[in-house]
Amino acid sequence: MDNKIYIIAGEKSGDKLGSDLMFNLKSINSDFVFCGVGGPLMQAEGLASIFPMEELSLMGIFEILPKLPRLFHLRDTVVKNIISSEVSCLITIDSPEFSFSVSRKVKKSAPNLKIIHYVAPSLWAWRPKRGYKIAKFIDHILALFPFEPKIMQEFGISCDFVGHPISSLPTYNENELSIIRNKLNIEDDELLLVVLPGSRVSEIKRLLPNFLKSLEILNKKITNIKIILPAIGSTVHLIEKYLESSLIDIEVFSENDLTAEEFETLKFELFCVADFALAASGTVTLELAAAKTPMIVSYDVNFFSRIILKFLLKIDSISLVNIILNRKLVPEFLGKECKPILIADALINLIEDDNLAFNQKSGLIEVIRLLGGGTNHVSNQAAHSINKFLKINL
Repeated sequence: MDNKIYIIAGEKSGDKLGSDLMFNLKSINSDFVFCGVGGPLMQAEGLASIFPMEELSLMGIFEILPKLPRLFHLRDTVVKNIISSEVSCLITIDSPEFSFSVSRKVKKSAPNLKIIHYVAPSLWAWRPKRGYKIAKFIDHILALFPFEPKIMQEFGISCDFVGHPISSLPTYNENELSIIRNKLNIEDDELLLVVLPGSRVSEIKRLLPNFLKSLEILNKKITNIKIILPAIGSTVHLIEKYLESSLIDIEVFSENDLTAEEFETLKFELFCVADFALAASGTVTLELAAAKTPMIVSYDVNFFSRIILKFLLKIDSISLVNIILNRKLVPEFLGKECKPILIADALINLIEDDNLAFNQKSGLIEVIRLLGGGTNHVSNQAAHSINKFLKINL
């Protein structure tokens, strides 16, 4: 069926990319229909997911290992479903471990089926020679970062830079920001610190205890501060358990009583009125960049993952903000440097030194410009890239 597209997303961020992409593909061609794996946002666009997307939301070498038998079963289920569905193409979104495993098997069974991957693999960060293998089963890639097409094309993979969806996030004027602060009950004389210990249970278990110790140190030095922690529904109970033993007052808001879209909107509004942030590394640092919120980044994995990553990583920084700018704008505390006293000292410096905060804001504005700020909506560009590729190759 020429207009039937199989689409797979394995994480919350992929669900958002997928839903926007589906909407824009349908705007180009109303005959497009979709099947595959996705979350609530993609399902709202008409996808009937063959199993819950959350089963694929895993991260970290030693976090994935115990789940491998189940993941292999899900992979084989998806591959059989793709082959039997007679689709015109397969689109996989991020989650490269699962996506590439599926794509590799599909290509062997159906070599003429076009496979498109949304979010280029980070060949610039680790194991660049993977590109030769990826070129055997991926036909076209949609890149979020401007430097990626050149890297992909070196391996013979068709690739378009479509921009990063974060560059399309809204901006607010002073009156709108004031309304948001009132809605969040932030007093005029309060500094607002947003705390972001990750969206996965494994990240929260590893990072939140250190974050809380850092904030206890901070709270002894700076008292006029309000701390808010936004949490997705699956992590709220765990976060609240840690907060019960904390010595500081932290306000949590979750998506339990909100739709996914309402939660994302409120979370970004929070970022926009926040004075500072303490965050795990990841896409959230780009959301903070779009909000022009100065930040400290910290991240850690288990001991064995640290050793393995030390040999595999080809970059000195893991903060996307620093990688895009190719300089250390945002302070990072990674691995053995992920210590409460170091994090607290960096936060205090950022809060007390206006020049540090101003310089960060200037750099964050440049990050968003490089990601396509001010251009056509990213998902629209992604949809047109796919449509053009399919017209040429089908």
